[in-house]
Amino acid sequence: MTAPRCCPLGARMASSPAATSARAEPGKALNARGLLVALTNRKGMIQDPSRRSRGLLCQDALQSASARSSIEWLFDHFSRQLYNPCNLLIADAREAFAIHYDGHQASMQILNPGLHLLADTDVDDPMHPRIQQARALLEELPADWPTLRDMLKSVMADHDENLIPSDRICIHGERAGTLSSSIIALCERNLNQAEFHFADGPPCAKPYANLSPRLNEYNADAD
Repeated sequence: MTAPRCCPLGARMASSPAATSARAEPGKALNARGLLVALTNRKGMIQDPSRRSRGLLCQDALQSASARSSIEWLFDHFSRQLYNPCNLLIADAREAFAIHYDGHQASMQILNPGLHLLADTDVDDPMHPRIQQARALLEELPADWPTLRDMLKSVMADHDENLIPSDRICIHGERAGTLSSSIIALCERNLNQAEFHFADGPPCAKPYANLSPRLNEYNADAD
């Protein structure tokens, strides 16, 4: 989800909108200049275990100074290195982009200010059941950040009993499911006033911890 000025981004839900390589380390999702890189699986026929790890792709993309320069690097890199299909969210406080990579070619969509949802198909896919559910729950967004943050936490933990388990936002399963969840807000082209909230497990069962103070050590690197 993107917006002007402070940009709240719901992230890191395996098999749900959307994922990062972060775990509990903000430095694996954000760099000191306020660049965020998040990744999801993408549906496709290619699943080649010999291809390079997409987690490493996230780390490499974070070496850029801005979302736009990261996009330029990624398109050049995809022309020389193969990965299994994936989607990427690349964002800073000024711009946001979605990249769809099918295992051979990449395409990009600019994300204008507003609500955007990314799962394992195209960004804002109107036919994706989890995107449909998230959009319905986020239909009326509050103007103040604390209320919006609490809303995002509730949405990330949603278990609608009217949906089959694989269509719910928070997924529990033996083979795949929600491993963790992060809520990230960016305000400037660094980490000033940024927030990072992390649930180390399904957010329906694990409360979010405020890891925002850890961002100070990354922000210091940019000074």
